[in-house]
Amino acid sequence: MVDEIVIDSPLDMHAHLRQDEMLRLVAPLTSRSWAGVMAMPNLSPIVDSPAAAVAYRAAILEAAKEGSDEPFEAYTTLYFQTHYTRDFLADAKPHILSIKFYPRGMTTNSSHGCDPADPGVYDVLASMEELGIPLSVHPEAEGYYHDREELFGKFVRDWVRRFPKLKVILEHLSDRHSVALLDLPNVHATITPQHLMTTGNDWFGPPFNPHLYCMPCVKRPEDRDALLQACFSDHPAKIMAGTDSAPHTEDRKVACGCAGVFSAPIAIQLYAQVFASAGKENMLQAFLSDNARRIYGITPPKRTVRLVREPFAIPSSYGNVIPMWAGGTLEWSIKA
Repeated sequence: MVDEIVIDSPLDMHAHLRQDEMLRLVAPLTSRSWAGVMAMPNLSPIVDSPAAAVAYRAAILEAAKEGSDEPFEAYTTLYFQTHYTRDFLADAKPHILSIKFYPRGMTTNSSHGCDPADPGVYDVLASMEELGIPLSVHPEAEGYYHDREELFGKFVRDWVRRFPKLKVILEHLSDRHSVALLDLPNVHATITPQHLMTTGNDWFGPPFNPHLYCMPCVKRPEDRDALLQACFSDHPAKIMAGTDSAPHTEDRKVACGCAGVFSAPIAIQLYAQVFASAGKENMLQAFLSDNARRIYGITPPKRTVRLVREPFAIPSSYGNVIPMWAGGTLEWSIKA
């Protein structure tokens, strides 16, 4: 049994750091254990220009200083819009890591999203392919909530057929049917802790647990098992850590049912528990860092995170945000 795991420069390639007061809470909690994070652009207003991306990165890095003196990087994204021109994207490329596609109305702050069948989408994708800008996707289409990710697969297949050099990253993979999309040469994915560790019974109950409710929702045991198999044997080089850590205040989670699981401060330990339980500790470095470096072509800040097999009590809250499995105990702790 392995009792210590050392990770070089862990990267969270999908996280929601929010803005203003919530950013000031979340960014330090993130920078304490991660070397870098890719921040999503669904703010208010949305991040839809190079200037907005630069300003958001600066705000993240400033807030993150309160969490750690260790090196930390914030990678930013643009919110996909059909009016982006090639020249606009060329100007934006040095300041972003990807462009995030939100289907309209499918998740938090997605009212500015696009119809994936809109012909205008193709023009933007063609320019992204030419310029080598990756496409990050929230892969859900209109339909019964449990089937939305599977239903989006037809758009992914169409885009990959039309744009074979476009790098596509399926965010927060949750469905066993979507795993087959990783067979396509230019498709990659991020996976969250909750989708690897829980099933629909854990959030739907009884009793209902709003702090495990997210979009796409956690699904059947067969879906969880397919994701684990994809990580460990079927597609290990194509999958990265992406927590989709998405904080909401406790009142909004409980009263409004806002979608999002907050895991940023404990996510590395959660992933370690998944991999160690399967005897796959040797694959954790690639999942938490190496794959992202290769897929996105980045060199993160040098940083070492040491995990030891010691119980860690998850706080009941971080400020006014309730984390995943609040009050529970993890098998792994992070040591300085």
